Amino acid sequence: MELQESLLSNQLLIRTALFNVQYASAERDRSLAELTAETQRERYRRNAILAALVILIFLIAGLYFRYRYTTRVNRELEEKNHTIEVSHKHLSGAYRELEELSREKDEIMAIAAHDLRAPMATARSVAALLLDQPEQLRPEQRAELLRDLLHTCDHMLATVAKLLQSHRLESKQIECTLEPVSAVSLREHIKRGFALAAASKKQEIVFSDWSDAMKFLADPTLLHQVLDNLVSNALKFSPPGSTVRLVCAPKKSDLQRGILAVIDQGPGIPLPQMPFLFKKYSKVGNLPTAGEQSTGLGLSIARKLTLLMHGELNCYSEHGKGARFEVELPLFFIREKSVE
Repeated sequence: MELQESLLSNQLLIRTALFNVQYASAERDRSLAELTAETQRERYRRNAILAALVILIFLIAGLYFRYRYTTRVNRELEEKNHTIEVSHKHLSGAYRELEELSREKDEIMAIAAHDLRAPMATARSVAALLLDQPEQLRPEQRAELLRDLLHTCDHMLATVAKLLQSHRLESKQIECTLEPVSAVSLREHIKRGFALAAASKKQEIVFSDWSDAMKFLADPTLLHQVLDNLVSNALKFSPPGSTVRLVCAPKKSDLQRGILAVIDQGPGIPLPQMPFLFKKYSKVGNLPTAGEQSTGLGLSIARKLTLLMHGELNCYSEHGKGARFEVELPLFFIREKSVE
């Protein structure tokens, strides 16, 4: 009996051990399967993350290269737009210059046609009279007609010269060479050039407050043209028997510069016309006192020539009290060398 119980107990122990072994094996297999599945899932996650990273890198690279391409294209477009703008400005400037040249040509043609028509008609009439009726004219009459013809030709030549000089000034074709110009040479030039013109109207040219010791730093040819224009205008617009006064003195506020002034006894310049005095083709309302001609270019040319010599040309006038034109120029000084 006891032997059977012992056998049964051993069998039970064996079965229990086998069950435990089977359970442990099943548990191990289950754990191994779970571990294998988790490892597979982790591998899938790593591959997914790696694929996402690769896609993200390609996306960033694509965006970067697109940004660089867009930036380069935009820069090229900006450069082309800038080039187009510069070209447009140049073309606009050239077009404006062409318009200005065309307007200048039209103005020159208009002023030439206007100012040359009358003297050419006069010259033709005088020439026809001398040709058709030579035996009916006394010698003094022929001489007078020839003088009129010569005067008319001189006026036409002066008109053409002023038109050409105005054009050269506009196109910057006039050279300016600065050198010492003495007040003595200027005084003698004015005396020789205007003695006959003043005598013809019984006018007097007076050099008052004229400093012969002064020397101007200027272009002598251009300065002569400026003074010729101012003195000619002073005689032209002053009445017969009047006095034209010329002044040569240092500028009081700047002793490095000098003043050449031409003062007339004409009708003066109305205040509303003063802003237009130095404009091209501008003619103030006053008329010459002896029928002299005017192109309206002289003062414009005189001011531009003065500016070329680093000077200024100004006018001071009251209507009915004459006019004072002042040319301001740098003076020439001899610098003494220091003795060591």
